[in-house]
Amino acid sequence: MKNLQKLYNQAKKQWLYNYYSFELFNEDCKNLIKEIKKNNIICTIKSVSGSWMSRKISFIDTKKRKLNLLINVILENKLNDDSYNFVKVSWCWMDMIFHILYSVIWKLLPNKKEKLNANCSRYTII
Repeated sequence: MKNLQKLYNQAKKQWLYNYYSFELFNEDCKNLIKEIKKNNIICTIKSVSGSWMSRKISFIDTKKRKLNLLINVILENKLNDDSYNFVKVSWCWMDMIFHILYSVIWKLLPNKKEKLNANCSRYTII
């Protein structure tokens, strides 16, 4: 809970909108974990850089809820207007969708990440 409060406070400093309460953030984090556990994550690779070193990936769940802003907050990415539209990741040597989902689990549930490792590789790309 303390870690979530820290993530929320850091995001609030960057973001101009104050309508997103900590309670909603906490509930969204719990729902994201549930969706990862149920393998209900759908992603779209929006773009890949010419050097293949950077990707923009959009995430939704099976209820078509956008997860991009939430994931960007959890991963402590710099927030801007594009934070709603995609998660930007810069690497090229591994499955970057797995990396993003595993990093979310690592941030939210540091003591249970090994148990959820396999769930991070079960997603749908459209």
